[in-house]
Amino acid sequence: EHKWSGIGALGFVIVHWLLEKSPRTLAAWGWVTLPPRRPHGARPPLDWWVALAREVAEPVAVVLIVLAAVALLRKIPYHWFRQSHRLLPLGFLGAAYHGVLMLPKGGLVSPFGLLVAVLDGVGGWSAVVALAGTAWCAGARATGHGHGVVRGHGRVGAVSPRAGGG
Repeated sequence: EHKWSGIGALGFVIVHWLLEKSPRTLAAWGWVTLPPRRPHGARPPLDWWVALAREVAEPVAVVLIVLAAVALLRKIPYHWFRQSHRLLPLGFLGAAYHGVLMLPKGGLVSPFGLLVAVLDGVGGWSAVVALAGTAWCAGARATGHGHGVVRGHGRVGAVSPRAGGG
């Protein structure tokens, strides 16, 4: 389901961010001592792109976390949610860019690197399609009417759809 894929992505972003930040935070607090960092293996022509991938990561993570929280909390009007939800593909593209460029040297040919490339490729295509405002079946819209509306706590809880025009 769409909602659970978003929750899974949110969980991954948070865990990745914590794993990246927590060792340095603990070292800054004096609780642990970190070994010297190894060079990441950036190729000279890509140094600028890799630096940009590092810089884009944290702001993209924060935006994705905030947008996911907005989507999950359902405390805002639907039209605001819908507009904020349209920003998620941009966040995905930033995260995908970060993921591919931050792989270690030669990492794209590893099984994990290939998985990252496939997921980022499929997700990137989906994000571009979503940003273009097209659907997978361009022009296809379902028609019908809702009936059997169940309300609870001032919200619509469920709508039973009825296909067709009547």
